[in-house]
Amino acid sequence: MGRYSTALSVAVGLLVFCYFIIYATAYPSEELLRAIAFEVVIFLFVLVLRLRQNRSKATRIENMVLDELGTKWKALDLLRKSGRALVFTCWLSVTVFLLIDLTALAAAYTGNYGLSRAIYMNHYGFPRSIYAALTRSPANVAIPVIHPAYSMEILTGAYIEAGKHEHARELTGELMAMRKQLFGVESELYAGILADSANLYRKEGNFAKAEEISKQALSISRAVLKNTGMGQIITQVADNLRDQGKFSEAEPLYIEALRMREKQFGPGSTKVAETLVEYAKLLRIRAAASDLALAKRFQERADASFKRHDTKGDPYASVLVTIVFFGISIVVSRLLFGPQGYLTKLAMKRLEQSLDKKSTAQASQSISKLIKFYENQNNIEQVEKYQNMLSKL
Repeated sequence: MGRYSTALSVAVGLLVFCYFIIYATAYPSEELLRAIAFEVVIFLFVLVLRLRQNRSKATRIENMVLDELGTKWKALDLLRKSGRALVFTCWLSVTVFLLIDLTALAAAYTGNYGLSRAIYMNHYGFPRSIYAALTRSPANVAIPVIHPAYSMEILTGAYIEAGKHEHARELTGELMAMRKQLFGVESELYAGILADSANLYRKEGNFAKAEEISKQALSISRAVLKNTGMGQIITQVADNLRDQGKFSEAEPLYIEALRMREKQFGPGSTKVAETLVEYAKLLRIRAAASDLALAKRFQERADASFKRHDTKGDPYASVLVTIVFFGISIVVSRLLFGPQGYLTKLAMKRLEQSLDKKSTAQASQSISKLIKFYENQNNIEQVEKYQNMLSKL
């Protein structure tokens, strides 16, 4: 089962790489291309390590130790088998999920919206029905944190950033239709897509249409969320009003969004910083002396928040964390399963004590294992001893 888990982990890595390729062709930014290159290097590095580990002498010795001790400690054998089954199940579930979702994303990317919609709807509808049954919630309720067609939503954002508004508009329409069918128009997720649509109109310079749709999204959100968790939509409405010169209408909304996001995420979060940046733009446009001073403070506060949460060094940090955990695992493995490891000695002692109680065939197998253990310890004297014993059987 270990080999299958390794194969599935490789499959997951390849599927994630396919996601990167689709997003990169939609919006070939330098940052994303660097991320892809980094992902490829890490993937190949981990793949080589896993393949070498599976074929290594240390892994064979570790399996021999666990096999021997498992015959004595049934709980250990059960735990080992359960752990392998759990790992395999997790990798299999992730592989199946990504394969289905990637197929839907690829269909949307190539313009086959009928197929993508069918896959996304069924992909989300089945687990949602299970969630509704377990929680005894309404059938149209959303699974918390899990959004239907989220990969398509990311692709939409990539098209918007790349200025490919026609493609973005098509995908937004598909998302709107799916979420309307799944949740109805009076839902948080439908309001979120409306807000994305308004953002697209704003990117195109159609501020009046953007204001109309964003206000509609805000109205739905106020009814559903009861004035909590709407900071992003309120900020977007304020942005649209600001860009039309409606400063007196926009400013109270920025203040409301700031208070809401500070309460929800904390004053130092990047969510608050996003609203601060947009509010600062309004203050700079108005250009009053007091406004400029306040805009400067807001911008400095936002910059400080972004700096604290800067993710540019994250790939290097993740590499460092991977190396540290890999090093720890090597040390622990050596202490337990190394030539002089605690569990290795325990298994060898058990084999030696049970030699007299076994049949000739069983004793032969035990002696062969002991020879391998002592070879691993470079104990020539004991190797020769058991080789002689084996030849006499």
